[in-house]
Amino acid sequence: MTPAPEGKERLTAWAHWKRLEVNKYAAQQEIKPESLMESERDLLEAVEHVLLEMDKARIGYERYEKLRILSVRRFALLVERNMKGENFDAMVDAMPRRGKAQG
Repeated sequence: MTPAPEGKERLTAWAHWKRLEVNKYAAQQEIKPESLMESERDLLEAVEHVLLEMDKARIGYERYEKLRILSVRRFALLVERNMKGENFDAMVDAMPRRGKAQG
C-alpha cells in the first residue's frame, strides 16, 4: 500500500481534489467552470501560495540548523568562499543535514 502523502504533497493533493470537486459541482449545476465563484478559485490560489511559503520557510529553517552548529572557524571559511564568488545558500545546502559541530 502506498503511504499517505505528507506536508506539501498532502496539501497539493487536497488542492487538486478540491479543484475536481468544484468542477464536478459546476457540471452538476450546469455552471461553466469559468463562471465559478471567485472565492473558490481564490481559496485554491491561497492554498498554493501557502504551500510555496511553507516550502521557503522549511528550506530557511534547515539552513539555519546547519549553520547553528558550525564552529566560528568553519563559518568563517564559508563566508570567505562566498566573498570569492561562491553561492552561500548552495554551500549550506550541500552540507550534511545533521552532525556534530565541525571545527
